[in-house]
Amino acid sequence: MTEEQSIQALHDIKRIMEKSTRFLSLSGLSGVAAGIIALAGAYVAHLRIDHYRALVQPYGGDVDYDAAVQHARTAGRAVLSADADIWNQLRLELLILAGVIVILAFGAGFYFTWRKANREGASLWDATSRKMAMNMIVTLGSSGLFLLGCIYHHYDVTIGPACLVFYGLALINVSKYTVRDVRYLGLTEIALGLINLFFFDIVGYSLIFWALGFGVCHIIYGLLMWWKYERHPAEG
Repeated sequence: MTEEQSIQALHDIKRIMEKSTRFLSLSGLSGVAAGIIALAGAYVAHLRIDHYRALVQPYGGDVDYDAAVQHARTAGRAVLSADADIWNQLRLELLILAGVIVILAFGAGFYFTWRKANREGASLWDATSRKMAMNMIVTLGSSGLFLLGCIYHHYDVTIGPACLVFYGLALINVSKYTVRDVRYLGLTEIALGLINLFFFDIVGYSLIFWALGFGVCHIIYGLLMWWKYERHPAEG
C-alpha cells in the first residue's frame, strides 16, 4: 500500500467514525432558506411597527408599552388606554409573525436536510439525529417558556436579545452531534444577543439585531456550509 493509499484509508476511517457519531446531513441551503425567511419576516415586522407608530402619534407617539404608561401619567388615563391597546395589538401580531417564521424556517430546514440525506443514502432519523433533536427541543422549549413569561410580564425589551442568546446556546448544545461549524454560528448569535442588551429599543435596534442574527448570519453560514461540504459532495 502506497503512502497516498494509506492516507486515503485513514480519511475513510475518519469519515466512517464521524458518520456513526455525528449527524452530517445538515444542508447549507437550510441555513440560506431560514435566513431569507427571517429577513422577510423582519421586513414585515418593520412595516407593522411603522403602521402602529403612526396610529399612536395623536397620543404622543409612544410605541413602547412602558412609555405609554409613563406618558399617560401626565396626559390622562384615556391616553394610557389608547396607547396600551394599540401596543398590545402590535405585540400579538409580532408574536404570531414570529411563530409563522419559526414554522416556515424549520420546514425549509427539514426539507433541504431530508433532500441531502436522501441524496447521500443516509438515514434522517438515527440515534445521533434523535439526540440532536432532543437537545434542541429541551433548550428551545425552555427558552420559549422563558420568552412567554417575558411577554406576560411586559418585559418586551428583553425578548430580542433573549431569542438570540438562547438560540445560540441551543446551537452550541447540538454542535457536538453535527458539524462543528454550527458551534461558531451559535457563538455569533450569543454575541449579537449580548450586544443587543445594551441597545434595548424594541422598535429599532432589537429588530436590526434580530435580522442580523437570524437572517444575515444564517445566510452566510448556509453559504459557507454549502461551499465547504456540498459543492463537491463526491469529495466529502
